[in-house]
Amino acid sequence: MRRMGRADRRGEEQQETEGVCLHGTRFEDWPDAEPTGWLRRRVYSNTPAAMADRPEGRTLILMIDDDRKLCRLVATYLEPLGFSVTAVHTGPEGAERATAVDARWHAVLLDVMLPGIDGFEVTAELRRQGLYLPVLILTARGRSDDVLLGFGAGADDYLTKPFELPIFLSRVRGLLRRHEWFRMDAARAQATGGPEGTQIGAPGMT
Repeated sequence: MRRMGRADRRGEEQQETEGVCLHGTRFEDWPDAEPTGWLRRRVYSNTPAAMADRPEGRTLILMIDDDRKLCRLVATYLEPLGFSVTAVHTGPEGAERATAVDARWHAVLLDVMLPGIDGFEVTAELRRQGLYLPVLILTARGRSDDVLLGFGAGADDYLTKPFELPIFLSRVRGLLRRHEWFRMDAARAQATGGPEGTQIGAPGMT
């Protein structure tokens, strides 16, 4: 039997990751082992050194979740699609990164059960500081009272774990799309001197 060489392994790793992206593998099916080879380069492309070399125009995502395996999976899935994912693993650190003066996040992915402070409090803190960037809560807490707490704190959407990656991607893109609509709406109202809060779907809105 022919021994598997380095090129064979690299191709197998890439095929496995593409399968995760295309076939809706749930995050709980992701292997526990640390990624290696091609996959390691893709997963750890969100280090500070790599971020400095990224081209402009990528969608910047802050992920606040203490599940490091899930963070690796989300980064691996989103980054080939034009996203740049930065992960932190505690509530206080997430709140600090999200509210930093020089922060330019397009969206926040947020777990609820976090060390330090929970995701509901992180969300509420963002809103108290007047930060209205999109927040998608990702959590295993799917009871109706938890969902209501999330929206009450200021979250824009709520997705329970485990989830399928294509559904997750649709939720993220939907958040970004609605946020852009509101931004365009506000800019149009300011330019025309009209009242704020023009309905989405007004003439000229796509």
